[in-house]
Amino acid sequence: MSSDTKRVQEKLLSMAVIISGILDKHHIPHSMVYGTFLGAIRHQGFIPWDDDFDFCIFDDVYDEAIQWLREELPKDLFVEDGKTEPLYFHSWAHVKDLYSEAISKAFPQDNAYLHKGLSIDLYRMKKLRMADVSTEFVKQIHKYIDRRRELGLIDDAEYNRRLSYSKMVPEYFKKRFPNETEESLQREVYANIYTSQFCVDVDDFLPLKKYKFEDTEFWGLNNVDKVLKHWYGDYMALPPEEKRRSHYDVVKFLK
Repeated sequence: MSSDTKRVQEKLLSMAVIISGILDKHHIPHSMVYGTFLGAIRHQGFIPWDDDFDFCIFDDVYDEAIQWLREELPKDLFVEDGKTEPLYFHSWAHVKDLYSEAISKAFPQDNAYLHKGLSIDLYRMKKLRMADVSTEFVKQIHKYIDRRRELGLIDDAEYNRRLSYSKMVPEYFKKRFPNETEESLQREVYANIYTSQFCVDVDDFLPLKKYKFEDTEFWGLNNVDKVLKHWYGDYMALPPEEKRRSHYDVVKFLK
């Protein structure tokens, strides 16, 4: 791990502690997800080359959570969403640092935003019937690409390419979840409303549990093995060296 990556991780960790503290204070359930949760289980902290941090908040308390964060974050952090960023196109909010600049070649669309500081994703988890996940995913894709085209951030060719992709989603879901039956499709799952293919059964998500992460603890999902196998397959195996990539290419600290 480079000293730069270590400094980025330390900043993200301090941001996460603040966010989680505010949410806990107001009894708002939230959880580590994706690579952050994988890091907690496999490394008891950050994946060594990772410079990203992801929380999720449940849909029914999401707006309340954002309001508390808007009111109580320290002055060096702010909620980045449609109220604070004119070109905002994501379907979830970020908490962003004002005193850093981070550039990612892998996610060039984010460079459209006015503030380019380190950020923590606050994914919105929505409870759905499994039968409705594919439809919801398509709806969110359409919202996302419509928003980006309206803001002048993608051209017609890119818009049409993504629209064509959305038409393949139902078939993709059938291949990803080949053992679903009419009965099993009626169960409730939690899905990130834009990356719904990572849906998790309610009983695997809840109750949330605390997991060690670096020198602190954060909330995480209930059924570790099932969820991480669904997301990553053999999740305890390290990926090959060429796939151990950081999120950001350049990070500058302004203070």
